[in-house]
Amino acid sequence: QVKRALVERRAKLVEPGRPDRSYLLMKVEGDPRIEGQRMPKGADPLTVDEIKVLRDWILALAPALESPAAR
Repeated sequence: QVKRALVERRAKLVEPGRPDRSYLLMKVEGDPRIEGQRMPKGADPLTVDEIKVLRDWILALAPALESPAAR
């Protein structure tokens, strides 16, 4: 289902520099276009500050994905 939603909406799980097109952010914000439940499943929604950290990380081109430690 997630794969179908990503294809239909042309969203990537994380699109560096584009939080508006990052499915991960859509899931934690509870965007109406998501498939399934808001994340995190079975827990309280993230706070505004926690979502801002995620949004800022995506805007910064997700540098953690490129670091040697992440490999």
